Amino acid sequence: MKNSQATKGHVEPQINGTSSAQLKEELNTNNDVYAQAIAEHQAEQKKKSKQEAFQKRFGSETHAAGPSIQAPKKKRIYELSISDNVTNGEGMVDVLISFGSAFNPVNVTYTITSLQALNLEARGYLTEVMQTKSDEAEAISQRRALYEAFPFLITRIINELEACGAPRGTIKAAKHWVDKTRGKRIGNQKEVKPGSKQISTAQTSFPLQVDHFSELLIILEGCRLYDSNQPDLKLAALKDFRDSMIAANSAASLSNAFAGTSRVSRNEFFNEDYTGFVAIYAGVKRAVKATFGGNSPQYHQVAKFQFKRIYE
Repeated sequence: MKNSQATKGHVEPQINGTSSAQLKEELNTNNDVYAQAIAEHQAEQKKKSKQEAFQKRFGSETHAAGPSIQAPKKKRIYELSISDNVTNGEGMVDVLISFGSAFNPVNVTYTITSLQALNLEARGYLTEVMQTKSDEAEAISQRRALYEAFPFLITRIINELEACGAPRGTIKAAKHWVDKTRGKRIGNQKEVKPGSKQISTAQTSFPLQVDHFSELLIILEGCRLYDSNQPDLKLAALKDFRDSMIAANSAASLSNAFAGTSRVSRNEFFNEDYTGFVAIYAGVKRAVKATFGGNSPQYHQVAKFQFKRIYE
C-alpha cells in the first residue's frame, strides 16, 4: 500500500516514509558537507605546495609547529673583514707578550718575533691591494672621461668634413665608421637558432672604438679638402686623441691585472695550508693550549681571537 498524506486536496509524496521536503533538506546538508570537505582539501594542498616551494628554495625542512613558516638563517661565509684578521693577530701578540717567558714555543714560527714579522707582512699585503685597487679605479675613471668626450668629437668631425666640401662618397664612408663607434647596427640581424648564442653586431668595446676611429682618420687623411681652424679638429690633434685612447685602454687593462694579482697573492698569504696567516695563528692557539691547558685563563685569552680565510 502506498504511503500518502492528504491535506485539503494536496498530497505530499513520501519515499520510504520520508517526505520530499525532508529529502531536500538532507541533500542540501550533504552538499554543504561535501563543499566544506573540498575546500579543506584544497587549502591543505595549497599549504603543502607552499611548504614544498619553501623547502626547494631554502634547502631545508620547515618546522611543523606554528602557523607561519620562517626562513632559516643564512650562514655567513665569514664574519670578519680582512683587516680584522691582522688586527686580531696584533692583539694576540700583545697577549702573548704579557705571558712573559712562560710562553716559549719550540716552533720558531710561533715565537713573538716571528709573529710580529708576520703581522707586518700581512699589513703590507693589505696596503698593496688597496693601492692597486685605487690605481685601477683611477685608470678606469680617466678612460671613462676620455671616452665620454669621444661621441661629441666625432660629431664635430663629420660636421667639419661636410662643411669643407668633401665628396659624398667620402662623407658616406666617414659616417659608416662613425656609426660603428656609436654602436649602430650596420648589417642585418641574423636569425638565431634555438639553443645557439646571439652574436651582437654592435662593436662598441674600448679597443674596437679605437679601431673604428683609426679607420675614420685614414679617410680624413685621404681627403685633401679636409681641414679645420679648430685646433682639436686638425689631423695631428685627432691622432693624438686616438693615441690617448690607446694609452687609456692599456693603463686600465694593466691596472686591472695588477689589482687581480695583488688579491691572489694576498689570498695565498692568508689561506695557505700550514704556512698561511690563518693556519699559523691556529697553531699558536694550539701551542698556548699545550703550554697552559685548555681550561686555563691564558688559553681563554687567546681563544677569543678569530681568524678566517679570505674568499674574495
